[in-house]
Amino acid sequence: MRPKRPHIATLNQVRIRRTGESAIIAYLDPAILPVVISVGPDADRLSDAELLDRHNAHLREAEALTKGRQHVVVEIPPGSPETTSAANLPLTPPPARGKWADLKPNHSEADKGFHGWKTGTSTGPGRSNRTT
Repeated sequence: MRPKRPHIATLNQVRIRRTGESAIIAYLDPAILPVVISVGPDADRLSDAELLDRHNAHLREAEALTKGRQHVVVEIPPGSPETTSAANLPLTPPPARGKWADLKPNHSEADKGFHGWKTGTSTGPGRSNRTT
């Protein structure tokens, strides 16, 4: 089950405890995860009501920032630059020893999708450039 998001609460809906310069606000509803707020050195001097006011103010600010926004999912059509630019990247990192040489993207098949690299004198796994 996915945990619920913290909401604006009253003192009878939460338990507050302090840990150093932070306060932990634990909702009595077990489906809501606890929230840790960083208060600073005056955490011990603030009352529970003041700590909860800070927490509720933060939730109100976050709600005000997201109010009116819509989450829009944009599907990128096949063949657009966003989908074809990754085809020019190697699928694996270069080997630890040896070197990659003459790496050329296979542009002749770019419209069909990525089908590997055309390599010239590059070393592959298990091969070495060294001469003994």
